[in-house]
Amino acid sequence: HKLIAKKDNGKKAKRQFLEKCAAPKEWIGFDGMPTKMDTPYTMRAKDLKMTYDSLEKRYLTREERLDILLQLKLTVKEHDCKLTKDIVELIDREADLLMRGSKETNLEGLRQRISTLFLQYIKTPLFNAEAANLLKVPEDPSSLRKDIYFCRGCGDYLPSTDFELTTNARSIGRCRKCKNLDSEGRLREDFSRYRSLLHSIRSTEEAFNDNSRIIFLLTEPTYVTWLRISGAPSPFSPSGRTPTI
Repeated sequence: HKLIAKKDNGKKAKRQFLEKCAAPKEWIGFDGMPTKMDTPYTMRAKDLKMTYDSLEKRYLTREERLDILLQLKLTVKEHDCKLTKDIVELIDREADLLMRGSKETNLEGLRQRISTLFLQYIKTPLFNAEAANLLKVPEDPSSLRKDIYFCRGCGDYLPSTDFELTTNARSIGRCRKCKNLDSEGRLREDFSRYRSLLHSIRSTEEAFNDNSRIIFLLTEPTYVTWLRISGAPSPFSPSGRTPTI
């Protein structure tokens, strides 16, 4: 359920980001009434949002999908960089597969890559000026590559502070959230009843003052294992008849 909730929250975060970028500027006028105005930057963000929404639509005909890909290609070709070249390459690949009559299920992975790269394009302030007001963009993007590790549990790239790193660790493994989630999902045995019985028996044995030591060497897991092996009633058993034993 947490993985599903995380996926849904990611979709909501993307939607909120696009809507905030495309929202017009708003302020209270001298008459006390709210005033809204679109700027060239918000209009640009609105066009990018509409293109992304069209890209995310499903159950389209081949012609409709090709029109959306053509519109996306014209949008990203306004800038020449590695990101836009990758998007154009993926667009040409999908268009070629569509013309060959490929099934929709075989194109899901390719379409997801196109959507992800285009969202990265939208989040770049160079291509979408409104994104600079919503994202914390570092002065040196290469600094993001430092101390970033891959979590084998959730599959995310996270900073080193999200991992339990030791000096003799040979691999990174899973982040703290994944370990906590795994810990919550594991079945545990409650030894509290056994513990209280052992404490009571130890107190009784200690009062006899006969140098008995066996009861003091038993631990809760050892006692439970002994009960399972013997399978016989025991005065140590945490049954409801304990007061009568």
